[in-house]
Amino acid sequence: MAFARTGGLDGTEIHRDFKAQTALLATSFSRSGAAVAGSFIAAAIAAAAGGQTLAPVFTLGALIALMSPARLAALGHDILRAKIPMVLFALLWLWLAASYFWTSQDNPKTLIGILVYLPLLSIFAWSAGGVTQADRDMIVRAGIACVLILAILAGQEGIFKFPFYTAERGPVKNGAELIAVRHTLGGAGAALAVLLWPAVAALDKRGGRAHFILLIPIALAIVISRYSHTSSIILAVIVGSFCYIAARAFPRIMIVLSGLAIIEFLLAAPRLANLLKYIPDSVERLLPVSYKMRLEIWQNTAAMIAQKPLLGWGVDASKTFKQAHVYADVGARDIIPWHPHNVALHLWLEIGLVGVALVAALVLVLTLSLVRGLSHDHKATAGAVGGLGAFCVFAGVSFGAWQAWFLSSGFAAAALIIALVKKREGGRDAS
Repeated sequence: MAFARTGGLDGTEIHRDFKAQTALLATSFSRSGAAVAGSFIAAAIAAAAGGQTLAPVFTLGALIALMSPARLAALGHDILRAKIPMVLFALLWLWLAASYFWTSQDNPKTLIGILVYLPLLSIFAWSAGGVTQADRDMIVRAGIACVLILAILAGQEGIFKFPFYTAERGPVKNGAELIAVRHTLGGAGAALAVLLWPAVAALDKRGGRAHFILLIPIALAIVISRYSHTSSIILAVIVGSFCYIAARAFPRIMIVLSGLAIIEFLLAAPRLANLLKYIPDSVERLLPVSYKMRLEIWQNTAAMIAQKPLLGWGVDASKTFKQAHVYADVGARDIIPWHPHNVALHLWLEIGLVGVALVAALVLVLTLSLVRGLSHDHKATAGAVGGLGAFCVFAGVSFGAWQAWFLSSGFAAAALIIALVKKREGGRDAS
């Protein structure tokens, strides 16, 4: 270098070195970026198998991404910058842990899992911001590949009558096994429907006709819905499509409306469940059996929430409610079959008003952060709101609050948006 030869750098040398460093950042990737990208490729296989190993895949990626003093320091710096959401997150984490002192659940497995997974999945999403632009580009490409691979694997599992399942476990012998394999396929379809919209945004940003490639996974998601008998997948695709198009045109408005709608539903969930008894019988008879059963589950849940509204029954208590209840067209079942099949009611039931208030406050703070940091990028905003819309469909009618694989799909979608969002000089990004 000129410094070694002459003891100093002239303007030309400084400019050339700066350009070289900028080019290096644009073309080289880090171990952290490779870990996140590799997790998305592995996640395609995990999700196709039903998603139960999604959380371990992403948390392993987060741990590998942090195996650097520089990344640990960067994480610490960003945590200090985000004081309010971090305080709310910590209070929620502590409240979940505290609820074990009054839960009727003897097995702490679910609580331990959620206390471990929540921070590590958050770190995984943060890690998708990468060290270099090459990291972010690689992560986005891996996310698109994940969606395509997952769609093809899960689609052919339905179309060809579960070849992977039968290869591993033998032919489906009875109705109970058929229901189980359909649930597995439905889980794959749910993960696909959530991850789909950040991938659409990524291809949308490339311009031209690239985004038409995503018609393949959209079509296969509908096929998966058909063969898994999971109508919520089609509903999630419809809601995700609407949210994507609306947020593409009105990014700030849709971010704010989405956040406020989630907060309102969280806080009003027990009252809304109580109103279900006023649905006319003529309307209720038109619903599928599974949805009729959900209407009763939600009303039963609201009645139990009313008994302990402030503190709730404790994390994972839903599984302990074994009182018999006769559900119309189904017969006798536990009064709460595993969980309430609605995340808002699940939170009210197990962590009470205190826990729900913390979640609502965290949603509000994150909504304001997204308005500041994301709404300048219309396509990334559309991907975020579309994925959130699909996620909320499943949270509303299908899954429980503590199902780590389901939470993982939401954090993975957030990770893709963080990698995708266009940076602003002097501004904040979605991290």
